[in-house]
Amino acid sequence: MVKKIKKRLTTGDAKRTWLVGFDAQGQAGVYVHAHGTGDDHSQCGPVVMCCEKARPPYEAFAPKMVERVTRWSSQEAGHIKSWFDNGLGRVYFCLCDTHSTEAFYFFGLDRPAAVDFLYGKTKLNHYRRPDLRFTPADLPALQAEAARQQAELAAATAARSGDVSPPAPDAPALS
Repeated sequence: MVKKIKKRLTTGDAKRTWLVGFDAQGQAGVYVHAHGTGDDHSQCGPVVMCCEKARPPYEAFAPKMVERVTRWSSQEAGHIKSWFDNGLGRVYFCLCDTHSTEAFYFFGLDRPAAVDFLYGKTKLNHYRRPDLRFTPADLPALQAEAARQQAELAAATAARSGDVSPPAPDAPALS
């Protein structure tokens, strides 16, 4: 007796394609530069989105990040994986919030974890956590935290170089 084996087609969490914004030169148009003023680009990388639904809240949150994008295109997981073969160290993911059109989830993954995520070995909901969820209303608090971190870094750098004098009272604030 022969039994038919039906291949179950998975949907949703078993992602195989991702939405990527490209600039006029065909390069990833949304790119996170996470190295500050240093030369270590290991934490830099493109932003890929789970679907079209993730795009509007991300664009509202970070309009300057998407201003170079001239077209959005669906990319196979294998194509994005090939970017690692060419030296990329990290990919940033933007996932839609299935319960809100104004929120999204955002995080970066290095190669091993990113490849598992791209191919669906790690489910989307694994990263849909409260600490990775953002809305445009979160932006002022995030900017204030970034300014605080930048001030701490500047103070630590000045202390290492021997310049421990406080800034002039009329010095512009960090932004």
